[in-house]
Amino acid sequence: MIHDVSIPAALIVLAVVFLPTRELADRFASTADTDLLTSETRVAIWRDTIHEIEAYKWTGSGLGAYERGLYKYKTAAPTNTVDFAHNDYLQIVAELGFVGAALVAALLVAVLWNVLRVVLWSRGQPNWELAVGLLGALLTIGLLANVFTAVFVSKAIFDYELSGGRQLRELSI
Repeated sequence: MIHDVSIPAALIVLAVVFLPTRELADRFASTADTDLLTSETRVAIWRDTIHEIEAYKWTGSGLGAYERGLYKYKTAAPTNTVDFAHNDYLQIVAELGFVGAALVAALLVAVLWNVLRVVLWSRGQPNWELAVGLLGALLTIGLLANVFTAVFVSKAIFDYELSGGRQLRELSI
């Protein structure tokens, strides 16, 4: 019984003692800093991504090959590395194409349906609580992904309208 608690407790103590908390926090803060990425740059990356999608419609540029596929269409942030689209939906279609994106969507629907089926019609069965927790987690992730995407898109459009909409008219999503 004492061994069940001692190993996790020892790991927590070692983590608190040996992790450089200030340096680690600063590192994560600098990694998450998006001040260099303006709304104008983000919309330009989306426009470049749409050109990539047009070039690799059906098969995509390949999983993890977004940056390589974007290379010949890149106009945004020419001196910086753009290795992701800053939009999950565009990134999935750019890397996997329409066929791959449809397969991903079908997989997500199948997983969600199976979890929902267990939650609704298998109450009292073993692992029912696990299915309820999984359903809650999946719904939360989906909601947050859609909210964050909507916020970034809305902010980008709003910023462009304030700036006269110079490049907003060129964006054809």
